[in-house]
Amino acid sequence: MGYASDVAQVAVDDAFAEFGRGATYNDSPTPITIIVDLRDAASRPDDGRPIAGQITIEVRKTEVASPAHGDRFTFGGRTAVVSSRPMLDDEEGLVWKMWAV
Repeated sequence: MGYASDVAQVAVDDAFAEFGRGATYNDSPTPITIIVDLRDAASRPDDGRPIAGQITIEVRKTEVASPAHGDRFTFGGRTAVVSSRPMLDDEEGLVWKMWAV
């Protein structure tokens, strides 16, 4: 890794430490950290409470090498199923981002 990649990794790790929540992936007992956005992307603040439906999940590539459509993340007493093709969400390819229901 170069300097820029190292700095990016530190920033990603800091974000996950601040905003992440504990989860499990598929049926693995190994805990991981994810960032979950429970808001519906189409909702606006003046719409009131977010509509039930899709959420976004972000996970570090170091914790889940290759998530796929249909995979499951369990967190906070709920299970979310990946409903889109996960995409690497940053320039360095450190974070997967995907829709889930």
